[in-house]
Amino acid sequence: MFSLPEGNERRIYGIKGFFVDATPGAMSVLRTVLEDIRARDPERDVIILQEYTSMGVWPFLFGAPLPRGYTHFPKVITFSTTPMTISSVDHAPFGPGLPPDSSEEGRKRNKVLYEEDRPVWDELTDYVNEVFGNLGATVRVDEPFFDFLATGADLMLQPCSPSLEYPCSDMPNNIRFIGAHPRKEIGLDTVLPEWWGNLLAAKKEGRKVIFVSQGTFQLDYSMLLKPTIEALGELDDCFLIGVLGVKGATLDEVTIPSNTRVVDLLPYDALLPHVDLFVSNAGYGGFLHGVMNGVPMVLAGSGRESPFSLILHAAM
Repeated sequence: MFSLPEGNERRIYGIKGFFVDATPGAMSVLRTVLEDIRARDPERDVIILQEYTSMGVWPFLFGAPLPRGYTHFPKVITFSTTPMTISSVDHAPFGPGLPPDSSEEGRKRNKVLYEEDRPVWDELTDYVNEVFGNLGATVRVDEPFFDFLATGADLMLQPCSPSLEYPCSDMPNNIRFIGAHPRKEIGLDTVLPEWWGNLLAAKKEGRKVIFVSQGTFQLDYSMLLKPTIEALGELDDCFLIGVLGVKGATLDEVTIPSNTRVVDLLPYDALLPHVDLFVSNAGYGGFLHGVMNGVPMVLAGSGRESPFSLILHAAM
């Protein structure tokens, strides 16, 4: 019977399957696109802007044969879609959500934690080198997976301010903080739910407007959305809004209280300006939306980047 490993070994298993194993296909597509550009316009300058976990560029950057028509590989800019994952003397390894500590004792703690993790991550590095080598790479990756994703490109853009990241005295020189995406203004063509007037009335009456979302990845509504409705759904001084995160989704087997509205999808930037509290699974995108709208947050995540976002908010 198949079973997933636990702890860091589970994370490694997921990284291999979702990211590293996608490298051959991503590289092939990128090669085709680059060769097509050069064939159509031989003099055109090319710069690659890639998402943080896009894998297609890496074998080329580690020595694989270049696409036809290129004497050097194009400059690469990485746009981060997670909190920063780089190693540092000032904080513990990424994942557990431990607060940073740059004191002498804290740095000793951090070093020990990195050393304890090293065997597992070295096994991943060996796997990465095997995959890249099979694709023609001639230079071995010699740093942890998340480090080379962040530092391997010519430039990495981190979409927040430095104050939303852990202090890092050994910050790599290629990282630039560019601020989070500005709050999007909602146009007149935005379709709002039929109960939108109830929300505006509740706000005018002085009731606290609370928005809860499970996010869009792990859609088990019993984890966050249903408990929030059960806890706050009968309070007269609250107006509660639940967003399910999937078009056409419904919240089954739940009696919706009179002060509660549930909708499948709703633009965060339409809703958050009216909200007094945002209850979230602490995904990075939702976290940044809350920050840019200046909304107090209760963050309840426990996986992926969520503990990191939770600690960051607690420190703000």
